[in-house]
Amino acid sequence: MRRLKNYIAQYKLLHNNYVHYRIVDFENKNANYKVQCINTKVFLHFTATELMMDLYILERLHPIQSCYLGLKHANDNFIDFNNIWLKSRYGKYKLQSQMRNLDIEVVKIRNNEALFFSLEEIIQTALIKNFDSIQALYLGIMMGKKINRIEPYNNRSTDFNLKLIK
Repeated sequence: MRRLKNYIAQYKLLHNNYVHYRIVDFENKNANYKVQCINTKVFLHFTATELMMDLYILERLHPIQSCYLGLKHANDNFIDFNNIWLKSRYGKYKLQSQMRNLDIEVVKIRNNEALFFSLEEIIQTALIKNFDSIQALYLGIMMGKKINRIEPYNNRSTDFNLKLIK
């Protein structure tokens, strides 16, 4: 009986560290995501708001898919950075800090070596796979905000009204 309890406890610990969900489809009409529980035929339907605020499902998504969510919905009003808990359950790297020029300080978990990367470097290469899914979501949100900050300046007119205040 004791062996069975130990086996179940070890299974639960291992079971929580893997990817369990994947985004299968996105419906443009309703802005709903279709999420599948892996190795089952269960499909769950979420709006972007529900999916971004459900930490249980976000923790169990693949890091690339959670980064995509962050990129796609970076400027939505429902994102609150205080609610995103930046824990690191798995992965080779974890986020340490962010510089003012948006460079990211990353720590290798094995030897605590500090490395510096730009956001583009992390997202365009395969480095994003080496982060926890919550941290990948955060990186996607930061990159999405950076992209959306640059693009509007290209489309703006130069008609600014300035007033002198005495």
